[in-house]
Amino acid sequence: MIVALNSKKDIINLFEMKTPEELVRLKKVGPYYCPNCKKPVRLKAGLKNVPHFAHIDLTECDNEGKESLEHIKGKFALYQFFKKLALNVEVEKFLPELNQRPDLFVSIQSFQLCIEYQCSIIPLDLMVKRTSSLKNSGMKVMWILNDKLLKQKRWSSFYLNSLSVYSLIKVNVYSLLYYNPTMDSFIVLSSLIAFSPVQYIGQKQVYPINHFNLKKLLSQNKIDKKEFIDRWNRLKKDFRLYQHLHTKGKFKILKQYLYKAKMVYFPAIIGVPLESNCIIKEHCILWQGLIYFKFFHQVEIGQRIDVENIKQYVNLEVQNNHRRINQFQDNEIGNLEKCVEKYIDFLVKFRIVKRSKNGKIMKIANAIIPSLFEQALDEDCLSTNTAFDLLFNVETDSNDY
Repeated sequence: MIVALNSKKDIINLFEMKTPEELVRLKKVGPYYCPNCKKPVRLKAGLKNVPHFAHIDLTECDNEGKESLEHIKGKFALYQFFKKLALNVEVEKFLPELNQRPDLFVSIQSFQLCIEYQCSIIPLDLMVKRTSSLKNSGMKVMWILNDKLLKQKRWSSFYLNSLSVYSLIKVNVYSLLYYNPTMDSFIVLSSLIAFSPVQYIGQKQVYPINHFNLKKLLSQNKIDKKEFIDRWNRLKKDFRLYQHLHTKGKFKILKQYLYKAKMVYFPAIIGVPLESNCIIKEHCILWQGLIYFKFFHQVEIGQRIDVENIKQYVNLEVQNNHRRINQFQDNEIGNLEKCVEKYIDFLVKFRIVKRSKNGKIMKIANAIIPSLFEQALDEDCLSTNTAFDLLFNVETDSNDY
């Protein structure tokens, strides 16, 4: 632990110690006590140790967890970073009513922000529990991840685990903030869109800590359109090349639909990049494909479709454990009905359906069914182009109403 109480119950913050002499003086003027359990702690500061407090006797105190050197270094750098922004910052502030101590506690008048710096894989349930208790007490929570949790694959696609998905921030579609204590740099992923449960495309930007501020996080430029379309369609092309291998589990149902419809290649309006792709913990080609075949493929042009029926179908699939959904620190992200709404928004913009009254839509065109592989790729370019315009609010002609 970095903070302790002295005999006068003053907070001693080791991050504020500027010289080794100050640490020597602190060692001589104890005793010190744990802010949580109030039991005695000892200041450890030597040539090999990062200065910290530790309980003198073995204890089950929650404040006794071991911290890695990397975590302490990152926490110290983030503490200094937020202090330079002229904010009131406290390290390891103990919240007795919650029995929690976030890494950093930032307050501006009545606004309170808890910052957690996560360096290792922990159970998602623990992350959710810690976040929920803080938010339920009226505080905002921000997770900054160590860059070791960032896995980048070819074509600038990123593999996000459940902790990273939970930490998504609703900025520039979705963003994530990482910190590398070795390079003293922030890493921002933005324009993040899910292709599969773990694979996302987006853009990555690196900022030295001395050249970064929160405005840069909140005002990220959107990803280049051509770059986005190329990356998405490379992933979709790979899927098409090996779609004959996707025959097990839930993909078997989609395969059966394709077989009954006598399709070799699925239409390009399946597997499009949508803001809501991250909500359902399934491949976007799978869940979009099942909605398409169940509610749109066999419907005649001019026939109306009740959007509420589609929403009920998706909700039942989740309730019956046929579909899994992700968890998010921002509850607004995880609105399941957005999956249906965003897909319909796309179909409207792509001129497959148009909106009518009373929550219904009307089919106005059939999807093009590719007969050749190259035709499928060309159609993918068109659908991804339309989806990009929808994602990033690019003004184009549409038949929204």
